[in-house]
Amino acid sequence: MSKGVKVDSADKYSLAPEGRDTWTKYMTFSGPGTVTLGPDILGDIIALPIDSATDREQWSVRTSLILASTAGVNGNLVKKEFSLGMFHEQEFNHYTLSGKGIFWLRTYGVVDRVDLGAGEAQIVETGHLAAWTNCSLSPVKLGGKKPSFVEVQGPGTIYVQARKVEDWIDLAKWASSH
Repeated sequence: MSKGVKVDSADKYSLAPEGRDTWTKYMTFSGPGTVTLGPDILGDIIALPIDSATDREQWSVRTSLILASTAGVNGNLVKKEFSLGMFHEQEFNHYTLSGKGIFWLRTYGVVDRVDLGAGEAQIVETGHLAAWTNCSLSPVKLGGKKPSFVEVQGPGTIYVQARKVEDWIDLAKWASSH
């Protein structure tokens, strides 16, 4: 971080999407200079521009993957559950982002950008879907008992990560117990 950058921080108490009470630390960097960002897991950081007034689009981003944004980007938490039968619901929480500026995602593994035309679709495991814009999502059950796939319908853009954060957490738990 450059010498001229001023840092303000605030703690915010909230009920996390997973139903846990959490404290979140928000940091605001201002002034002339540079701030360097790095992911807390093995993976990439992607900077995505957003201009809702010009593009008439908003981005949706998985709650665990948003890293930072410029001051003009606004976010709203969307708590969503896909009903896939009588006894099962798939939780799929995300932020919808709008405004004008740049936001950064932290992803686990390599990230692919997929542009879908009108009428095109892609099936993605929910843990691999990092961000999307202007697409509709429908739950898909592919074998097994746990429905964890969505069909993403274009037109729009999706970012798909090669690995899931949940796999990293499971590996860390396993390593700490051995």
